[in-house]
Amino acid sequence: MNALDLYRDILLSLNEHDYQAYFVGGCVRNVLFKRTFDDVDIATDAPIELLKKLFSNYDDFICDKKFLNVSFTHQTREITITPFRIEGEYIKYRYPSTVTPTDDIQLDALRRDFTMNAIYIDANNDILDFFSGVENINERRLVSVKNADRSLSEDALRILRALRFMVVYDLRLDDDLDDAITTHASLVHRLSRKTLDKEIRKLQEQATREQQTEYYKQLIKYNIKI
Repeated sequence: MNALDLYRDILLSLNEHDYQAYFVGGCVRNVLFKRTFDDVDIATDAPIELLKKLFSNYDDFICDKKFLNVSFTHQTREITITPFRIEGEYIKYRYPSTVTPTDDIQLDALRRDFTMNAIYIDANNDILDFFSGVENINERRLVSVKNADRSLSEDALRILRALRFMVVYDLRLDDDLDDAITTHASLVHRLSRKTLDKEIRKLQEQATREQQTEYYKQLIKYNIKI
């Protein structure tokens, strides 16, 4: 049993309506690293209308129509359920211009940042891993899902996320990712102060003092100022 089993009922409720549902993202990553997690991300091919119908009675329920997801509190943790989706061209080096639902889980996986964040676990604890994320975790290697150069140029926050993941999980950067950070490091200054402050708070919450020191050394290495 792992901590995700507390939330299997949510997956099963979607399965009972003949829809796919999977844990994905940080909660899966942390379970595989044998760490705790603060919130739960679920991906599904269920339409947003059904999600509202099934979960609107939960505490703190919110429906985000712009990014097509719902969130609520269950078993003391925040749950976010997002239908499989395809993202359009990115704007302002951060956000997709459009979000389109899809029933193709592989297309949903393709939009994610790193392979360790694109691992899906179903209600039976079976794993879907399209990009060798589990293997990369075992190798302690951080790898971009798609071309690293394209990924970081789309969303500059991925640069800082990569460095945070590297120090917090004791990973080495894949060569292509390392090169892409060097190429696109200057894009970090395009991020808003609010986005930067939120990322710094995550670092402070997740990293030891020694890890934070290493993080700032990496910023100096790549000539990144935040």
